[in-house]
Amino acid sequence: MTNPFAGIDLSFRPSAKLFPLLLSRVKGTVRRKELMQAMEEERLEDLPEQLLQSALSPEQRSASAARNPALMGGEYLPDFLKDEVEVARIELASSTADVISIRMRPTKKGLVYRVVDEYGSGGGDEGGEEGEDEYVEGESMVDSTPFVSKVPLTLGELGEFAVEHASVEDIILLNEFYTVDEAFDFFKGSSVYYPEFELYLDAYITGVMPENEDEEEDEEEDEE
Repeated sequence: MTNPFAGIDLSFRPSAKLFPLLLSRVKGTVRRKELMQAMEEERLEDLPEQLLQSALSPEQRSASAARNPALMGGEYLPDFLKDEVEVARIELASSTADVISIRMRPTKKGLVYRVVDEYGSGGGDEGGEEGEDEYVEGESMVDSTPFVSKVPLTLGELGEFAVEHASVEDIILLNEFYTVDEAFDFFKGSSVYYPEFELYLDAYITGVMPENEDEEEDEEEDEE
């Protein structure tokens, strides 16, 4: 079987100096996209204050949800801890556009990484409760146990941490996708610090899809 990670720079490690960034503390998916576009077009000064907020107030969330529930993707993530930023995220094509956030913050012990979602899993330096055994939309299944590193993680290290703690393989199996493309459509990875994080996620999905295992077995039978 071809290595799905071939061509991806798994050793890439971002500079710690890049981490303090406005975009990395905005929770909502739609607001992040609008903010990113405004940054590219150099018109940040024209944006309403609501787009620049890390989190919306309960009243603002209710108003947005009333217009369109899909606007709420990411808005119910736990608030950021002091000095914490989002280093990557996994967006799910669920009816409520759920988001899994991979976060990092500097502490005296080192850089503390954790994975949170919109259903109560967050934890802190001491960790949190583990997710449920099976994924049902509206329930958490992320493992929020924190990981400490002295230096920023490489893409390979961050990717491995993210897919394991976000239970990506379990979500794939429980959704029973028929093709890799269906899984690609359900998961979207993004990161302002790791340009190839989405490629990493796609490669991981390719490697764990059940149909991939079936193809492997067919190849082995053909060789016999």
